[in-house]
Amino acid sequence: MKARILGTTQHRLLDMLTCAADAGAPCPSNARLAEELGVNSLKDVTGPIKRLEARGLIKVQRGNRARIVEIVSTGKRTAEVTLHPARRVPA
Repeated sequence: MKARILGTTQHRLLDMLTCAADAGAPCPSNARLAEELGVNSLKDVTGPIKRLEARGLIKVQRGNRARIVEIVSTGKRTAEVTLHPARRVPA
């Protein structure tokens, strides 16, 4: 099983993404994941996400403001974020 060769950070990150997908919740932001992992740099999140993706454990659909992560082993995905249009101020 591929999960056995994961480092601690990758394993914890995969667990967090799996929990979000299982709950049908939006994918947590890099800042939120960094906070949960106890790391200071967003690179400590983006690098492991790319490695999980390269190993075929997750698939990532990237958008302008959010991403959707699919957990390959279960087929479950994080929820799509619905962005509300900006409110216009009357002239």
